[in-house]
Amino acid sequence: MNDKISVLHTRANPPELGNVLAATRGFTEAWQRAELKFQPVIHESLERHMKLFINCAEQLARNAQRVVAEISSDPLRDILDALEDGDDEEMLAIAGEVADTVKSLLATQVAHLGKEQQALASLPALAWARDEQRLLKQQQDQANLHSQVSAEHDREKHSQAAIEQAIATLEANGLQTRFGGVVPSAQDLAKLAVPGAEAAAAADAVNKAVEQLQTLLGDVVEGMRYAQLQQERRAARERVANLARQVRELDQRQLVLSAQLAALQTVPRLHEQRTEWDAGINVVRQALANFAPRVGTAAPSNVAQLQALDDTFKQLLAYQRQLLEQHRRGL
Repeated sequence: MNDKISVLHTRANPPELGNVLAATRGFTEAWQRAELKFQPVIHESLERHMKLFINCAEQLARNAQRVVAEISSDPLRDILDALEDGDDEEMLAIAGEVADTVKSLLATQVAHLGKEQQALASLPALAWARDEQRLLKQQQDQANLHSQVSAEHDREKHSQAAIEQAIATLEANGLQTRFGGVVPSAQDLAKLAVPGAEAAAAADAVNKAVEQLQTLLGDVVEGMRYAQLQQERRAARERVANLARQVRELDQRQLVLSAQLAALQTVPRLHEQRTEWDAGINVVRQALANFAPRVGTAAPSNVAQLQALDDTFKQLLAYQRQLLEQHRRGL
């Protein structure tokens, strides 16, 4: 905050609260969306900024209303009319009392805005860069893990399909009836090699199925009972299902990380709006401070000074009403 106020004896420009109101909306909406709750420090900071901005705007409006109430009835007009025939010390003293009241109200306005700027300066600025880098690393790590698990899932699914097919072939060729529920050995398979196209085809199919199972499960397959074979089939299915679940969980985690990164990417703009709010409030504070010396440090001593004070009141009234109108539209 700029603690020094330079006083300029110029006509005040109309107030422009656009950035001030935009910052208030920005922080309020960000807090209400709660997309940054995963970062409690940032989420709490949003709330503190929001409350500061809202309270400042409401108090600014109340202070403006007090000034408007004091000068909207054109309090100097009757005094000016009474002084048409010349200066009157008593009437000028009354005008001085009005000026003192307005000056006090102005001082309250200026002091309030200064305190709000100090309050903002005491709030830590929003920090997001470190969290963003951490999330980006997590996202990359998750992507690498997703690739690994997906590849493993595909391999296991291919293996499961081969096991299912091999067992189905054995079942279709009499695993339980011809071989007594036991995976045939090489000698058993040799006995199948009898003349006849149909028998030869069956023997070849069984032989390939056993070789496939040996490739997938090892030599322990030979002599394995049907119940054990079914257990291997169930285990293969469970491995595939477990890996599929892991892939889905990783997909969901990637979505969460993407949403968190997207939420963090809104913080830089909020950081800018914090600065814009401070600058906007400072312009209003400066403008209000510039009215104080024009109101005067002593009671007007003649009609010319009283007329100048009346002109200042009219400008101040217009400025305060514009503040109130912009505040009303910004709600």
